[in-house]
Amino acid sequence: MVKRSHEDEELDNIKIHPLLQQPINVEPKKVKKNPLLSDWRERNNQTLNPYIDQEDISLSFKNERKKILGGFSDPGRQIAKAESFREKLRKERIEREEYERLKQLNLLPDLSIGEDKYEEYGRSMPPYVEWWDANFVINGRYDGDNFKDDPELITSYIQHPVPIDASWRKINVELKPMFLTKSERRKLRRNRRMLEMKDKQDRIKLGLEPAPPNKVSLKNLVNVLTNESISNPTEVEMRVRNEVYERQLKHEQMNEERRLSKEEKRQKLETKMAEELRKGIYCLVCKVKRLVNPKHVYKVDMNAKQFKLMGVCLTLIGDKSLIIVEGGHKNIEKYKRLLTNRINWRENEHKKGEDISVELEDLSSNYCEIVWEGEIRDFRFMKWSSYKYDNEESLLKFLDKFGIENYWRS
Repeated sequence: MVKRSHEDEELDNIKIHPLLQQPINVEPKKVKKNPLLSDWRERNNQTLNPYIDQEDISLSFKNERKKILGGFSDPGRQIAKAESFREKLRKERIEREEYERLKQLNLLPDLSIGEDKYEEYGRSMPPYVEWWDANFVINGRYDGDNFKDDPELITSYIQHPVPIDASWRKINVELKPMFLTKSERRKLRRNRRMLEMKDKQDRIKLGLEPAPPNKVSLKNLVNVLTNESISNPTEVEMRVRNEVYERQLKHEQMNEERRLSKEEKRQKLETKMAEELRKGIYCLVCKVKRLVNPKHVYKVDMNAKQFKLMGVCLTLIGDKSLIIVEGGHKNIEKYKRLLTNRINWRENEHKKGEDISVELEDLSSNYCEIVWEGEIRDFRFMKWSSYKYDNEESLLKFLDKFGIENYWRS
């Protein structure tokens, strides 16, 4: 028998910590196989997917091809199929023709405002009996005494409509400043300047500001310098003239500093127009019988550019002209005043450099009328431009791009 040493006995007495011991009931972890490293290409003469664990799912393959059986069509089947196809083409052709007819008459619904959801007029007739009276009549009509006198049909329930808030409650109405007359504005300015002057005088009395020098001119020279002995009047006169000249230079310099540059003026004008557009975009459509006077053409074009208006001037050669402008309300009103009041449409004159002996067209019956004016949702044109057309079809094709061909026909 081998004797165990004292060290071996001490090692046997040392126990292993429970966390370091291997549990008995724990199943060993499954080692996931990498399908890319295994021979996955063929298994039982079948090609398998390398990205699916074949041990977890059951795959079934069908090696047998489906048998294709031959047969005969039923009599008349292909003829009925052809007739159905021809009927479908006929309906599509009728719908296409109806669409083109409505498009020419400008009767297509506007999809942007949901007119396609409106029910056409006359599609459904009003009922003979309303739904709330259907239980009280016998023959479905109000004729005669065909009414049911049954109190059990009447209940104590009342249908109340859903309350809808008034539209004016949703709009925040801004209070407009009170209008002041010219005399009232002068009075306010006078009082404000008087308060500023009193404040300045108080600061001078308290010694917070130095007293300003006397404003001496040649007119009040004797009154201002009464306490001074003038030994050399010429020298005093020159000094007064220099002071007057310096004050004038200072005044002109202050005016020059307040004067806006061209860039600042342009920026100020653009800011005012942007504020005007935020209030709403307005449109004006006018029709001129004959736009042939070169002076009238220049005014129509130049004023639209100066007012920063978007739109177009369309002229049918030998016929009328159509003017469409879009912009802020103030500029539209100014342009409207130009077309309706300022321009005399009955005047005519020769073009610059044109032969004077050529007879001018008689414009005694010429006029300009307003076709439509009002507020629109967004700009249709991105700039101002003018076009001339030889035929009406080309002009209507241009207006059809913007959906406003009805302006020409009205």
